[in-house]
Amino acid sequence: MIYLNQLQFINQGSSNNVMSLPELLHLVESVVRLFSASFTSDVSWSLAYYGSPPHLHVKVAFHSSERCWSSSPDKRTSVPYPDFHNLMVVKYG
Repeated sequence: MIYLNQLQFINQGSSNNVMSLPELLHLVESVVRLFSASFTSDVSWSLAYYGSPPHLHVKVAFHSSERCWSSSPDKRTSVPYPDFHNLMVVKYG
């Protein structure tokens, strides 16, 4: 089981099997893709928190009431960081 952010405090009695996503990414070298859904739009914080290497295929979905209803996929997705060419940001409502 993977707990993110402060979620590990929900069940403090089972701390033996608590692992953060950054710890998992550093242990499992065969990870090739990561999907994250979040209410935050701070993608740069997410990348720093995950410790995502630039070669990892990452898709981050976050809430965006301004752009999520567009019929054009180009308005709902972006590749905002040139250093992370395998990163795609998806906005949903």
